[in-house]
Amino acid sequence: MGARDMDKREPARELVKVLKSCLWLPLSETLWQKGPVTLYVDEVGIFLYHLEVRTHGLSHNRIRPRDLKSRVIRLLDGKCLDLDTGEIS
Repeated sequence: MGARDMDKREPARELVKVLKSCLWLPLSETLWQKGPVTLYVDEVGIFLYHLEVRTHGLSHNRIRPRDLKSRVIRLLDGKCLDLDTGEIS
């Protein structure tokens, strides 16, 4: 099975690699935390919690490879999540 096939079966795989390299703290298999921001990552997408309040949701097909490369995920409301710092702007 090629890398592309694996990504289709496990769409969160690349995001999890980036979270690890950005030093997000794994709370469980699906929860990651950095500062006041917690990400719930599953096979459908991500849900963003800021200070325990759900603020955003985004499916994996909306996260572009260039977002992961730049470590900035553009959210649907125009805000951005900086994966290096955990800040939302």
